[in-house]
Amino acid sequence: MKPRKNTVNNLTDVRDPARPSAEVLQRSPRRSRRSIPMLLLRRAAALLRNLNRPQDKGAWEQRETVIPPEQAEMPSPPIEASQAVASQISEDAPEETKEQAAATSTVETSTTPEPARPASPAQKPEGNGGVKVLQLLQQVLGRSVAQFFASLTFYTLLPIPFSQRQEFHRIARFAPWVGLLLGLGLGIADWGLGALGMNAGLRTAIVVVSWLGLTGGLHMDGAMDSADGLAVMDPKRRLAVMSDSVTGAFGVMAAMSLLLLKFAALMALPVDPVSRTVALMAAMGWGRWGQVLAIDRYVYLKVEGKGAFHKRQLRSPDDLWPGLIALLGLSALFIWLFPYRWILAVGMVLGGFAIAFGTGAWFDRQLGGHTGDTYGAVVEWTEALLLCLLTLL
Repeated sequence: MKPRKNTVNNLTDVRDPARPSAEVLQRSPRRSRRSIPMLLLRRAAALLRNLNRPQDKGAWEQRETVIPPEQAEMPSPPIEASQAVASQISEDAPEETKEQAAATSTVETSTTPEPARPASPAQKPEGNGGVKVLQLLQQVLGRSVAQFFASLTFYTLLPIPFSQRQEFHRIARFAPWVGLLLGLGLGIADWGLGALGMNAGLRTAIVVVSWLGLTGGLHMDGAMDSADGLAVMDPKRRLAVMSDSVTGAFGVMAAMSLLLLKFAALMALPVDPVSRTVALMAAMGWGRWGQVLAIDRYVYLKVEGKGAFHKRQLRSPDDLWPGLIALLGLSALFIWLFPYRWILAVGMVLGGFAIAFGTGAWFDRQLGGHTGDTYGAVVEWTEALLLCLLTLL
């Protein structure tokens, strides 16, 4: 009778030539047929350990010891081949061996340490709402301060440090603030000259000349060019005449009239320094607010020019409020300090607004719009006419 062929041993011998054959296992006194599944189980566990072992390349790169070639580990088999061998072993092994292999693999997997995760960068803690509001307020105030110093540079000849950051975007909205600052400085200078014993006529003349010098004649030049242009009977030639750098007779007469009106109005005001200082601040502030109002309301007649970038950058009506609030605050402060002079404070507000609005509207009606020259004319004529009005209050 033929011996029965051992199909299991033949299959395993073909798939794994390094595995001992069935005859060798039968001749070994220590190994029996029941020890074959245990051998398969150990080999499967070893494969699983190799697959689950973390590969920390950085740790191996940092090691300074050199591993001899004979002690180097053999490369682990590919994942696909290991899975195929494990699946074949699990199919050939009996049910008991399958249960033991599952338990062993579970233990090995649970005891294998997890690879270290890279530490995530520390996240900056987000500030609360109050901190965010303060940061936003700081940014807004920083930009406003830069625009205010740029406005001083553009509208005056005051020496501004080069280290001071300046931003010329939307500087027209700070023009009334510049006027208030100039009026305060002229009022303090007038009071100081009076304290030194200088008579009213001489110190008034010094104030008017300083007034013209601090602005560099910027607005006076516009008033003179506007007068020359409006003197031309042909409306189509007015803009061309205003653009001419040569000053005509009408421009000279306008400049002399403005200087004379300012000098006479300051002489007619009360002698006390507070009234003269407040009058100077109100006249220079409302004159520049009238300029901002003209920039906002009326068409600009030229493609380029000194006032073109003001017209492009002005935001209506947001840029009208800073100067208006400052001028209203001046009148409120004057009423609080001198309640019996409330008529002067109210007259500054009503008269300043009416003259500033009316002057800009008159130039718009004569020319059909505004230019940089008419912006300067609005400032000069509003200042002179408001000073004349304040002498009546």
